[in-house]
Amino acid sequence: MRRGLLVLVLLLSACAPAPPRQGALAPGQVQQAWQLRQAQLECLDAWRLQGRLSILAEGERRVLRLRWLQRQEAFEMALSAPLNLGGGARLHGDGQRVVLQQGGGEQVFAASPDEVLAQQLGLQVPVQALRRWVLGLPAGPAEVGALDGAGRPLWLSGGGWRIDIESWQAVPATPALPQRLTVQGPSLRLTLLIDAWELLAAPCQMGGSRE
Repeated sequence: MRRGLLVLVLLLSACAPAPPRQGALAPGQVQQAWQLRQAQLECLDAWRLQGRLSILAEGERRVLRLRWLQRQEAFEMALSAPLNLGGGARLHGDGQRVVLQQGGGEQVFAASPDEVLAQQLGLQVPVQALRRWVLGLPAGPAEVGALDGAGRPLWLSGGGWRIDIESWQAVPATPALPQRLTVQGPSLRLTLLIDAWELLAAPCQMGGSRE
């Protein structure tokens, strides 16, 4: 009799649903967490990151170090290894004009970072959208893929691009931010590994106000 009861208990235990992973939200809370995350990150407009960028285009891979400073619409991106420029490159600008400064000091002006990179380097890099993707946010009309147990997107897509966010890192005073992401387009693949994030302004709180 005891043996029969033991077998019954073991069978019932095997059929019981597995408990949620530690730190994971209940299914009904995941979407709510994603909406809160978006609200907090939408006004995160002053930050700095350092990392490594791999560009795969036409069978050629280029690996370089990246420093990116963003303050509202103004930005500066420094590439520490040459992209066929002989000494690296610095891309900076705002909502009105963008300047690409090559290693030798020559400056090229354009209306957008996407335009100047295409014209001068032959790279179709969606820099304006990448500004949001590095925060784990969709850009323009986009699809948000599956969410993980913490309400973070596993992937995004839009405009012919797919963004896979492979890992996250904790950042003080804000939701976790992407650490490694891959951006795949029709003829280009970017892999960005972010070594360090730095916030340059207090993030938004509930209701869209800053601390």
